[in-house]
Amino acid sequence: ADQTLGHAYAAACRIGALIAPDVEPAAAAEIARIADFLVLDGAAGEHAPEETAAEEFALAAGKIFAAVTNVKPAAVVLAAGTPAASALADLYQIGLSGIFCSAGQRTEALLRAACLIWIARQRETLDTAAGGRQ
Repeated sequence: ADQTLGHAYAAACRIGALIAPDVEPAAAAEIARIADFLVLDGAAGEHAPEETAAEEFALAAGKIFAAVTNVKPAAVVLAAGTPAASALADLYQIGLSGIFCSAGQRTEALLRAACLIWIARQRETLDTAAGGRQ
């Protein structure tokens, strides 16, 4: 917008890309080069049983995230859909930036996220305490 309309009319907007979890990691990395953020669309796998879909989604997300951060280390990668909410712990460990979920999953996702953050802080505290004694 800045280049087309000039600075006075520029609008700040971010452009994202919605990608399926079965996209090739190399293709996701190329898309990440030009997108401001990526969203992995978990709705594509929602026909499978919840546990299976969540496991497969987390595996695919890990491969895609590794490829994307290889070309763009500060990439913002989000996830959406029921499998994303179900696989929150795995996605948190992988390093994804967040999830989109339905209103019905919001409370559960917030509680899971709070637990994961608490566990990470406890480990950090224990690691710091153990490191201080050595």
